[in-house]
Amino acid sequence: MIVVGCALFTVLMPALGSTLPAPRDELFSFCELPCVGGLIPGKTAFQNVVSILNQHFTGLVLETSTPRSTIPPIVFSEQLEERFVRGTIIGNDLVRTITFESNFRLIDLLYLMGTPACISHELIIEGISTFVMIQWRFEDDGVTATAFLSIDSANRWGPYAAVPSFRLSVSETPCRSGRLETRAWRSFPMFWRFKFED
Repeated sequence: MIVVGCALFTVLMPALGSTLPAPRDELFSFCELPCVGGLIPGKTAFQNVVSILNQHFTGLVLETSTPRSTIPPIVFSEQLEERFVRGTIIGNDLVRTITFESNFRLIDLLYLMGTPACISHELIIEGISTFVMIQWRFEDDGVTATAFLSIDSANRWGPYAAVPSFRLSVSETPCRSGRLETRAWRSFPMFWRFKFED
């Protein structure tokens, strides 16, 4: 039954991605990825970040961060219609990295960004939490998007897996993860082997 379901998902996923509209998400509604909230890593001037965010988000709360460098990051939070978002923006003259912490779902990111370039993960040990990174590349803009998630008995691997952190960066080379096992993303079902017993 599971094999039939996975096979059906393999056939339908490309069709769904091209025929169904992406779910409405206020965070991604202002501009086309890799632009989020009016910001594009590698293109937006860092000094303009706060004014651009204020144009798009009405309840923006700026938080004071502890500077670890000469240019401290901009940390903000916003209650959107769909979710609460906390963001951190790092840059110098230009924005370099934008990180969002929220309750993303993997399937929504797949709809928004299409087929990932690769997946990286720790050694999979049955019943143990496994750290996973999924990456997309926007070659024209030189931006890598990365979804970070932990797979365990509470957050099972599949299209509806929770993704608590999502990053856009010009400082990352995609699909080079060091200690993690990395492979090209060929199709979704081959990674259904992330199984955890209750």
